[in-house]
Amino acid sequence: MMAAVLTLLWRQVPSVRELCRLLNRENLLWCQVTQVWQQALSKRFLEFPASMFERVMMELIPQLELRDFNYL
Repeated sequence: MMAAVLTLLWRQVPSVRELCRLLNRENLLWCQVTQVWQQALSKRFLEFPASMFERVMMELIPQLELRDFNYL
């Protein structure tokens, strides 16, 4: 789930449907291709601990800002 969240943020994946497609077709970070259904992934996101998502976001935001700054 953490690889999915990081991929969602880093690659700016626009939807759970698109993330599901990526998970089904590509190796993401340290995870191999995994067959998932959109409904299952959506349910997992609803159950994903908010505190864990917050920690990941707080660590990733500075890197995302640097990446966006370097594109200018």
